[in-house]
Amino acid sequence: MISLTSRFHTPFQTEFELCHPTLTNTGMRFTPQIIVLLLCAQLSAAQPADTLLTRAIEVLSLPEDQASSGINVSIRGVVTAAQSDWGGRFFIQDSTAGIFVEHIGEQQPRPGDVVQVTGVSHPGGFAPIIALPRWEKVGTAPLPRAETVPIEQLIHGTEDSQRVEISGTVRTIRVDPHAIAFQLVSGGYRFQAIVPLGIHDPQSLVGAKVRIRGTAAATFNPQLRQVVTVNLFVPAIDDFMVEAMETRDPFDKEPVAIERLAQYRRGNTAGGYVRVQGAVTYQRPGDALFISGNTGGLQIKSSDPQLF
Repeated sequence: MISLTSRFHTPFQTEFELCHPTLTNTGMRFTPQIIVLLLCAQLSAAQPADTLLTRAIEVLSLPEDQASSGINVSIRGVVTAAQSDWGGRFFIQDSTAGIFVEHIGEQQPRPGDVVQVTGVSHPGGFAPIIALPRWEKVGTAPLPRAETVPIEQLIHGTEDSQRVEISGTVRTIRVDPHAIAFQLVSGGYRFQAIVPLGIHDPQSLVGAKVRIRGTAAATFNPQLRQVVTVNLFVPAIDDFMVEAMETRDPFDKEPVAIERLAQYRRGNTAGGYVRVQGAVTYQRPGDALFISGNTGGLQIKSSDPQLF
């Protein structure tokens, strides 16, 4: 079985645990304090005493073996993302790049805070991070400008921890206790945007074309250190911009025969709604359902738990 995770699995599971499964798969339950002590012991043995990294790009550029040596880090940057359910973790960005800070505790800075972070380098589960951090708020500042990036670059994980801007079409919406999760599609790729609560009638945005700014965070396979997909954490509602609403009820459209879905159809738009119909032959509630028509069958991905 392949294990997939993001950086925000539980308040008490760190990227250190994900990179050292022999410590976490033995049936023993480690507290955050013990995990920190273990990490301190490992890093202090190999930590170079005369090296100090002061720019985020320097940490991100470390090969895995060098990042593992626990090089001293001291970076000042602007907090770009910090969700209340992350257990104290956050992202910061300086003039060179953005990076993830594996801070665990009750205190957490807010987006827009300027903080001084000291800690040590660590390879993380996908990209290098700052481990064992201490942080201090030294002011506030506007968020860094979000770079417009191609969807392929985002999905491949190249922009992990960076503040980016991208457009997409809303597919599904889930309202959680701390935020709203938008599933979007862009250029044939799917990704998720996590937006603060406060958007009026979010379900009305299904089918809307939107432009969003936020911090990219990879979901990855920690054993292989490979990206699986990417989430975009949007710090403010103003960073979620609706460019065009879907004005027509998709069920008012004429149904398209299943075999014609991949054929040329005049007026067909990429990412637009399409209506199909058929008899349900199999269903995995909350995941997918399969339908059969007169001319073929089709798998439909759907998170709707409703049984047909």
